[in-house]
Amino acid sequence: MMKKQRFGVAHKEKLKKMRTLVDVLTLSATPIPRTLHLSLVGIRDLSIINTPPEDRVSIKTYVLEFDEDAIKAAVEKELARQGQVIFCP
Repeated sequence: MMKKQRFGVAHKEKLKKMRTLVDVLTLSATPIPRTLHLSLVGIRDLSIINTPPEDRVSIKTYVLEFDEDAIKAAVEKELARQGQVIFCP
């Protein structure tokens, strides 16, 4: 079972304050607009990995009408696998 690292901006800033010469590696499944912008203007380097990880599971997307039971089941499934859930109705 793979363990996920969940570092946010606050964690990265705390690490940077501990040492002045520290490199921070940020991994993202998709480049967020801010990160993409920073790379385009030359503030941050951006590398793209074209080969997916060996045991990568494809993302499943469902489009359906609002259904509390479906939402509850999806959230419970994600939490059971120790994943993260962000829900904005």
